[in-house]
Amino acid sequence: MARSRSLSPRFLMLLPLLAVFLIGLACGGGEETPTAQPTATPAPTPTPVDVAAIASGLQGVIKGTVEEALKDQQPAAESPISQEDLRRLVEQAIAATAPEEASPEDIRNMVAAAVAAAAQPGVTKEEVSELVARAVAESAGEALTAEEVQDIVAMAVATPTPLPTAVPSFMWMAPDWVSQGKQGGVIPMSTLGGRDEWDPHQGSGTLSYTHSSPLFSHLVRFNPVKPDEIAGDLARSWTLSDDGSSYTFVLWDAEWTDGTPVTAEDIKFSLDRMVEEGQPRPKAKRIAPYYGGSEVIDERTVRVDLKIAGSPAFLQYLGVDAMKIMPKHIGDMFDLSTPEGKEELNLHFKSRDNIVSSGPFRLVEYVPEVEYEHERNPNYFKDGLPFLDGMKVFFITDANRLTAAYRGEQVLMPNFGDIGLSVRDLEQMERDLAGQIVLHWVPPHGFDGTFVNPERPPFDNAKVRKAIYLAIDRLDYIDTLLAGRGAMGTPFPPRTWMTPSDEVVATWPGFRYVDIHTGEAVLNYYGRDDVKKDPLDMVKARALLEEEGYTAENPLQWTYTAFNLQYHKSVALLLKEQWEKLDNVKVEIKLVDIPTGFSELRAGNYDMGMVTAPIAISDSDDVFQSFYKDECATYRTCFSPVRMQELFDLSSKEPNQDRRQGLVREAGEIIRQGEGYWRGIAWIERFSSPVNVKVKNYHVPLTLDYGTQYEQIWLEDPSEFN
Repeated sequence: MARSRSLSPRFLMLLPLLAVFLIGLACGGGEETPTAQPTATPAPTPTPVDVAAIASGLQGVIKGTVEEALKDQQPAAESPISQEDLRRLVEQAIAATAPEEASPEDIRNMVAAAVAAAAQPGVTKEEVSELVARAVAESAGEALTAEEVQDIVAMAVATPTPLPTAVPSFMWMAPDWVSQGKQGGVIPMSTLGGRDEWDPHQGSGTLSYTHSSPLFSHLVRFNPVKPDEIAGDLARSWTLSDDGSSYTFVLWDAEWTDGTPVTAEDIKFSLDRMVEEGQPRPKAKRIAPYYGGSEVIDERTVRVDLKIAGSPAFLQYLGVDAMKIMPKHIGDMFDLSTPEGKEELNLHFKSRDNIVSSGPFRLVEYVPEVEYEHERNPNYFKDGLPFLDGMKVFFITDANRLTAAYRGEQVLMPNFGDIGLSVRDLEQMERDLAGQIVLHWVPPHGFDGTFVNPERPPFDNAKVRKAIYLAIDRLDYIDTLLAGRGAMGTPFPPRTWMTPSDEVVATWPGFRYVDIHTGEAVLNYYGRDDVKKDPLDMVKARALLEEEGYTAENPLQWTYTAFNLQYHKSVALLLKEQWEKLDNVKVEIKLVDIPTGFSELRAGNYDMGMVTAPIAISDSDDVFQSFYKDECATYRTCFSPVRMQELFDLSSKEPNQDRRQGLVREAGEIIRQGEGYWRGIAWIERFSSPVNVKVKNYHVPLTLDYGTQYEQIWLEDPSEFN
């Protein structure tokens, strides 16, 4: 057959291995390997063809072949090949070059050739594509139609893991960036806060576990260089059962920092602990609707049962930084059959003096509200990682000091995607430090809003809650504080299947705007400076308060508790101005440092607070669990009438997308009446990590709730930061 170009020498080295594969396939895997014979036209296969049987056989061959070939694989080509890449290449090659009919043997040869090529070090996607096309073009036969070929190949090489795309954990062992990275250096970072608590399971948000995240491992996690993929961490591989009711995970050989091996018992212990009833698990407990228990198969294998078959949300949740694996042998030191024993373990895990972990770094020192330092874990189970010798993190909340620290390279990046600056200040920083830093904007996923305490006046009154919901000028908030980087604070994320169109939202009370000249309703108001909040919303809000006895002489009064950070202070001042336009409202602002603020909020010692609450994963399930579902424990903000709990249960199990959309939008209708405890203001795009250009291989995560282990980053010149 004519060739369009010559093959590279390394590509020609594949051919002997391909011959071995084809012989083995032809002989059905017998004990003896016969001598290779010249290619012969395969005999036709009787019809009808058992597509499922052929696919099953191919799948077994592919799985064994890839696992064997990758055992000793070294860093590969510039563009490593995933199972998804392979599936796509094979299907594209068939569509382009397949004859009208092909035999099962042709398909076996074709897929075996593609798998063998994918398993070799240094082979590019283009060479795999060429090899597959050649195998198909040279095939001949009479038994299979083109449609049957498509079915067989798709079934044979498809990855069974649900979205987001899951890749086997061997992918981190040989990607190109491992060979490119430089070892050494202690990277200086900034942080805007955090508590001296080290148990990720008890953390309520990013500031609760960012500092501990580099110390601990996940079972599976979001790929650090492809943040929309799920990849293995402690898990070497995993499979989903045919009925979608369970995952089986196989583990790498890893050890805790005290030298004890990490085993399947640790996985079961950690997952069970995340969902413990009556225990403080604000984020970790989000796997509870899906997690049905675990069974240890052997030291390196664990089966995890699901309450919701094949749930795509489950694997994503396991990648959130709160879902770390903790050491069971430490838990065994306590009597966990009693509440007292569980509380003792909670306190033990919280203390920095008791950390036993398996992640890329170890804690060296922690000085509350000043700095902390991590060093490389010398016994980390991933060869060659982390690149850094360590990280030193400084608490910096003052805007001027923060900018000066980045300018002088006293810090090179933050420890997560929020440094406490406004959008305009971040953009100004980028201009001032052009060529020195790059802003990495976290995609819109955060929800700015205020929450009220429904357990004491005045917010134990539903009419009061509704009035202040109506009075918020959301567009003014987006333009003033977010420089336009935001969208209306609808109950579920806007411009997604979860929420009606912007034009529909523009008709909702609290979200309505009119032309400043004509007073006519405006349905497309983003980016316009000739609109104002619909006066009808303010009239309704004032009337609701008057019904409850609040007048200009006897105004509604409350204290707004705000963190002493620039952005939070700006929010407090703007909202105070908006609410006091009602004339019968007076707001007092109380500024507190972060530790004090968290303590008061958790104790219920507040009237109103503000938080940016990012969703951890992009799914309606997480919006429910973050803001509306029963038992969401964030500062007592939950609004969960019986119907809301029912809607979550129904929507999380609903396979039909149209019906699921109807359930989620029904929940939105309940929430947008404004009587809940959460005042949604804006879905925001204000988070950004300023990263010095001397930091390499940084990839911004899709939410703030993951991506802070930093095993993948390195320094351009490690000797500069010893």
